Amino acid sequence: GGPLATGASDGIVRLWDAETGKHQKNLVGPGSSVYGLAWSPDGSVLASSGSWDGTVRIWNPKTGMTLRTLSKHKGYTSRLAWSPDGKILAVTGGSSGFTTFWDAAASKQLETVEHGNPVTSIDWSADGKYVACGTTTAAFLWNGETYANIATLKQEGNTVYAVSISPDSKTLITGGAKTCQVWNLEDQKLRDTLRVDTYAPAFSPDGNRFATAPNRGNSQFWDG
Repeated sequence: GGPLATGASDGIVRLWDAETGKHQKNLVGPGSSVYGLAWSPDGSVLASSGSWDGTVRIWNPKTGMTLRTLSKHKGYTSRLAWSPDGKILAVTGGSSGFTTFWDAAASKQLETVEHGNPVTSIDWSADGKYVACGTTTAAFLWNGETYANIATLKQEGNTVYAVSISPDSKTLITGGAKTCQVWNLEDQKLRDTLRVDTYAPAFSPDGNRFATAPNRGNSQFWDG
C-alpha cells in the first residue's frame, strides 16, 4: 500500500509510512484547514479539501507539488469521493450542501447538485452507478453517470452521519444518530433498521459483514 495521509487545521497535508509510522513529507498549501482527503483509486494522486477557501487541491504525492486547484465552489469544501475509474472527483461542502462533480484531469466542472443541508459523508459505488451522500436531514442517492437524484432516504429525522456502499454495489448503509439503516440499492427499499447509532459504518472487503462504530461504546459487527 501507499502512504497514509493526514490533514490538520494548519493547512498542511502530512504523508506517513503506513507500516512504520515514519513521517515522509509535507504537502503545503495556502493556509486554510484541510478538512477532507481522498486518494485516487490507483493511488497516483491525492485530493484535499480546504474548510473555508472554497478550493480543492490535487497533489502529486511523490513530488509534494500541487497538480491542479479546483475552485469556484458554492462555499467551503468538505467531503470528497472519486469515481471508481479515477476520472471524476465529487466535492461536497457549503451550508447548502452542494456536490460538484469534476472532470479531474481537465479541471472542468460537470455538474453541481444541492441537497439543502450540509453534507456529512459521501461514497461512490464500485460499479460507478451510484453516489450516496449523508446530510443533516436525510441520505441522497444519485445516478453516478447523469448525477440525477434517484432517491431521498429519510432516517426518522436523524442526522445521517455516514454512508457506506457494499463492494458488490447492492447494499447501502446509512448511519444515523439513533439508528443504522440497511437499504437495497437497486430498488431503494429498506431492508433492516438496527437500533444503534452509527458514525462510521464499513463493509468487509468481501461484503458479507459490516461494522458499526457508535459515538460511545464498542463497535459491533453484523452479517451483510
